Amino acid sequence: MYLPFAGIGSRDLPQEKYNLLYSTCASLATYGFTLRSGGANGSDTACEKGCGSQYGKKEIFYAHSATGDAGADKLVELFHPAPDKLVGYTRLLMARNGYQVLGKNLDSKSLFVLCYTNDGAPFSTDWRQSTRFSTGGTGQAIRLAIASHIPVFNIHNNATEELAQFLHAQSYWETCVKIRSGEIR
Repeated sequence: MYLPFAGIGSRDLPQEKYNLLYSTCASLATYGFTLRSGGANGSDTACEKGCGSQYGKKEIFYAHSATGDAGADKLVELFHPAPDKLVGYTRLLMARNGYQVLGKNLDSKSLFVLCYTNDGAPFSTDWRQSTRFSTGGTGQAIRLAIASHIPVFNIHNNATEELAQFLHAQSYWETCVKIRSGEIR
C-alpha cells in the first residue's frame, strides 16, 4: 500500500525539533509510509535522514524538478500571496512544493503534512489566512495542503500527539484502504 506524507519545514530549527522530526519520520518509515520532501537543509534533512535510518521509501523533489511544469507553476499562481514577485530558483522552489503535497503528477495527495515552522503555522482552516510572511517557503505547501483538505501537523506546536491520534483512528485507516483499493473515489 502506498502511504505518502510530506515531511518539510524551516531550514532553521532548534535541535530538539530536528530530533523530533528525525524520530517521527523513522517511525513512519517502519510502518511503510513514503516520505515526500524537498532536499533542503534543516527540517527536510531531518525527515530524510530519519526515514533513511529505517531504509524507508522517499520521494525527494528538488527545485529543478519543477522546471517547465505548467501544472506546478499554476499552483504557485493560485496559492502564493505574491506570485509575480517570484522568479527563477525561488519560483521553482515554490512550484516543487506542489509535488510534496500532491505527488509528482499533482494527482496523488499526501495523507498528511508533518512540518516545522518557526511561527507555528497554520493559523486558520482557510488556506488564505493559514500562513504569515514569517512562515517562509513552507507556507506554500501548507496553503496547498489546507486547500486540498490535507491535515497539517506542525511540531512547533507539539503536534506529535495529534498526529498519533490521527494515525491511530480506525476509521481513517479503513477509509485509506478503501481509497487506495479504488473502492472509494
